[in-house]
Amino acid sequence: MFNYCVIFFLMGILAVSLITVIAELMTERNSSAGRFFRAIRIRLREFSMFSFIVTSVILLIFGLAVGDDCFRGIWAAIALLLLILIVLHPKEVLYFPKKRHKAVLLRKLSPAPVSNECKETPLASEMQKKG
Repeated sequence: MFNYCVIFFLMGILAVSLITVIAELMTERNSSAGRFFRAIRIRLREFSMFSFIVTSVILLIFGLAVGDDCFRGIWAAIALLLLILIVLHPKEVLYFPKKRHKAVLLRKLSPAPVSNECKETPLASEMQKKG
């Protein structure tokens, strides 16, 4: 019974997050409706990857402690948590950064030759004599 309550609660949060994402795309940013949906979405975006991992582990431990014979409800709750995370943070979950090739190219370049004028300046030679 507890699994069903958690699943219905998470389905409600998923519906609200989908509504706010779609409404934010359709409304103007500084209108009253846009500010309303943006405020709700900001509150929902406090759910992060770390929160997802901790909540999933707590759900699994709770399922083991209660002696749940069928983990389908717990896995469904974890799947809903993952969907909420993907809806609210798509770039963090689905974005895979590319390797930077510029850093590799910098290692291959040889240092620039130093001209005789740059090697010693009169002020540097005076400092060496004093020091």
